[in-house]
Amino acid sequence: MNYLTNSFVAFLLFIFLSGCQAQPANGYLELNQLFQDFAKVIKSENQVEMKNYLQKILPDDYTIDYLKSNDYSYRNFVEEVEKNPKVLEQFRVRYLQKMIRFQTKLKRKKQLEKLVFEKMDNEEIEIIYEPLKIEATESIIYLKHGEDRIKCKLGELLKINGVWKCFTGPKF
Repeated sequence: MNYLTNSFVAFLLFIFLSGCQAQPANGYLELNQLFQDFAKVIKSENQVEMKNYLQKILPDDYTIDYLKSNDYSYRNFVEEVEKNPKVLEQFRVRYLQKMIRFQTKLKRKKQLEKLVFEKMDNEEIEIIYEPLKIEATESIIYLKHGEDRIKCKLGELLKINGVWKCFTGPKF
């Protein structure tokens, strides 16, 4: 009987601990939505919205834990974070600064008001790590303001555990 009690307690502990895992993946399931929201966020001139957007598209603790637990690292990103936990926050800050500079440039050229996502230049997506089905793209996107076309790249995007994350800086 004692064995059954211990087994039952172990089972309950397992169920409890399974429910206490890291937060689920936070991000975009589809690239088009990620790009459409980029145009909206740049147009909004709201830094809180920008930060919320970046929380969705940039690697976070969950992303790092997932990659680490599956023994995979893209461009030594996991190792860099393990060496210096501030790497994630520094990456977010640099990305935000570049977005603000891009937004300022568009504002100066009067290209913010009607800004929309037009299209991806190359919709080719490749699987770069078969065991985890990690997909990747580094497509140029086009934003449009009236007749003006604005070319930019958000960085190298990887679909990790079902959501898209950006592992390199943007080029605006």
